[in-house]
Amino acid sequence: MVTVRSPPAVNETSDVAQELAPLLGAGDTSSDGSGLVDRVLALARVHLGLEVSWFSRFEDGKQILDHVAGEGAAFGLSSGVSGPYSESICSRVISGELPNIVADTHADELARALPVVQQFGVGAYAGVPVVLPGGEVYGMLCCIGRDAHPELDTGDVKFMRVLADVLSEEVQRRRPLELHRMATIARIDDAIAGIGLHMVFQPIVRLDTLEVIGVEALSRFDGGPPTPDRWFHEAATVGRGAELEVASLGLAAAAIPQLPGEVYLSVNASPALITAWGRREIPDTIPLDRVVLEITEHEQIEDYDKLLETLTPLRARGLRIAIDDAGAGYSSFRHILLVKPDVIKLDISITRAIDQDPSRRALAAALITFAGEIDATLVAEGVETAAELKTLQTLGATLGQGYFFARPGPLAQAFGAKTRSTRGKRAS
Repeated sequence: MVTVRSPPAVNETSDVAQELAPLLGAGDTSSDGSGLVDRVLALARVHLGLEVSWFSRFEDGKQILDHVAGEGAAFGLSSGVSGPYSESICSRVISGELPNIVADTHADELARALPVVQQFGVGAYAGVPVVLPGGEVYGMLCCIGRDAHPELDTGDVKFMRVLADVLSEEVQRRRPLELHRMATIARIDDAIAGIGLHMVFQPIVRLDTLEVIGVEALSRFDGGPPTPDRWFHEAATVGRGAELEVASLGLAAAAIPQLPGEVYLSVNASPALITAWGRREIPDTIPLDRVVLEITEHEQIEDYDKLLETLTPLRARGLRIAIDDAGAGYSSFRHILLVKPDVIKLDISITRAIDQDPSRRALAAALITFAGEIDATLVAEGVETAAELKTLQTLGATLGQGYFFARPGPLAQAFGAKTRSTRGKRAS
């Protein structure tokens, strides 16, 4: 944290702030405040007549450019770029070595000697700190240009301070959101590292013999959001979605050597996971012929050709693909037609009370027939009663999964009283 002895006074700039309010807008509806920041940077750059403006923050001895506007590329500047705080122009301004405005860097001995000025040919500079209540300098609002601008004066400093006050208020508004985001990232990074993440397993059985032919691995988390879906959703919102799925997949795959006979492992997979996994060199130690990747109906596939291209070498090694939640919506049928899965999983909304509903029986019968026509295996999910089991058997379903057989739990529980392991030929 950087502190200043005397935070800039804002009383003298209140009239200017009121005049600028219509230009900045009544507020910013974006969650990260980017709309307001963009408007502030545009105002600063245009008012001063300089080519580039930016809003930076200071963190761990670095200056990080969060937002850059104008011709940043010409100066090697873009959002996300960082450098040592001690080597920046901003550090000299905050320390008092340089004034807020250097209208001609070539005429200022200290400014002229700075590596960044020499490297990018900075001719003029203007910058004011963004000061939070209590005197903490969060970062800087800055502008630079190629040429000298002798017309820049203390009035421009006053203008910049008004804009810096606006940014300070925005930082205060979004700070709780940013703290929540950082906490979310830390929690998810822990899960990716294996802290608080574990797997449970639910058997997939032959409906006639209750013989276990596969187990579905399901992710479970300690603390945090109440459901695994929420965990994966939050991971995706902070850019960690694929990494969390890969970690779960790796943890699930570690259970394969513990599975008896030819029992296979089934895991949920988003298209993003498949793409990420496909880019990696999958170790030969993972027997892909015992892995089924389930693509859920709820996951959108933007590019089927790319997905199929990624899957081709994995399928050549024996990997099978399942379409999950079949019958729950239109997307599942589109997935089935274009992906041509090896396994179709009948959604629980069709299985539930199927013994009492002719419409559910008709749709299930159609999907069972369809699966047979395309040489795919159908697994009825969500079997919870003996009546549902009997009805599915009558319709010709051969495989099922649900609480009637076992709830998700430790791997050994999948081979409990109602099920038995198989060491025979794998179901196809």
